[in-house]
Amino acid sequence: MNRTRLVSVLLLLGSLGAAQNTAGGAAEIEQLQVKRDGSDVTIQVVLTGTIKPTVETAINPDRLVLILPGTISDAKQKHFPLDANGVRAVRLGLNSANPPVTRVVVDLDSAHPYTLSADGKSITLRV
Repeated sequence: MNRTRLVSVLLLLGSLGAAQNTAGGAAEIEQLQVKRDGSDVTIQVVLTGTIKPTVETAINPDRLVLILPGTISDAKQKHFPLDANGVRAVRLGLNSANPPVTRVVVDLDSAHPYTLSADGKSITLRV
C-alpha cells in the first residue's frame, strides 16, 4: 500500500513539475517559413510551446508586427527579403529578453488585409 502511494505521489509531482516548466518557461522558435501562396504571402512560425500571438499594424512605412509573447529567439535580427505580392521583407528579432518577447515584422508596400491563425505550436500570418 505504501509503495502504491509513493508511486502515485511521484507521478503527481512529475506531472506538476512538467506543467510548471511549460507555463514558466519561454517558448523558442523552431522554424520560420516565408512563402508565396497564390496571391498571398504566408508567414509560418513553429514554436516549442503554445502562446497567444497578436498582430499590430503600423504606418509610415506600412507594416504588420506579429508579437510573440513568452518567446525567445536569437538576439541578432534575421532579415528575409521577398518583394512579392505586396510584401517587401520579413524581419525576426528578440524585442525584449525579460519578459521574453519576439517580434516578426512584415514590411509592406501598402496596407494589406491579413489573417492570423494559431494551431497549437504553429502560428500562421497570411497577407
